[in-house]
Amino acid sequence: MQTWLAVVSSALSLLALGIAFWTLRDQQEINRSQLKINQAQLGLAKIENERYEQRYAARVSFWYADRAPDEVNTYPTFVIYNRSPVPIMRIHFEMAQVSVKPTPHVLYGGNLNAPPCSILTVRVLYDDYTSQPKAPAHDRPMSMRFLDTVGWWRITTVDSIQFGAVRAPVPLDEGDRPPIQIDPAFALREIPGTRQEAPDCGEGGYRG
Repeated sequence: MQTWLAVVSSALSLLALGIAFWTLRDQQEINRSQLKINQAQLGLAKIENERYEQRYAARVSFWYADRAPDEVNTYPTFVIYNRSPVPIMRIHFEMAQVSVKPTPHVLYGGNLNAPPCSILTVRVLYDDYTSQPKAPAHDRPMSMRFLDTVGWWRITTVDSIQFGAVRAPVPLDEGDRPPIQIDPAFALREIPGTRQEAPDCGEGGYRG
């Protein structure tokens, strides 16, 4: 009788152990599934937050014009589209001097703002009126940087067409790569009489 009870007790213990083992495995699987769900939710929340922050910057673009309207010149000229309902401020253009290796990068500008819903044609001009005018040595545009009500943004020459704005460090941030400097001898000026109203102006890029 005792032997039979011992066998039954052992069987029940093994059964209980098996149930505990499978319960633990199920719980671990549930935990892993929940972790994946939480990670996916965090990823979606991050994407949604980025889209929300880009709601203004996503509606900014530019292109590099070899010459100003009805004029031949040797100074870098850009057309800036601000189709957002907020101003963009402290606009800089990053340019490279491709004839030099390693290629130096310089920022031109810093005091120019574009009002909401506007198209500006701007030019990098020599700002030292005490000497003969000269064109900047840097000849290839790399990006435009600007500040909106959210923060600093960068749009590269390619991104302006394909991808839109991405977060950018403050222009003088030492952690920026490649090292960027500002050339104080040149200023970014709007060409008089060229400003237009931007069509399709709004927040865009975000649907809450």
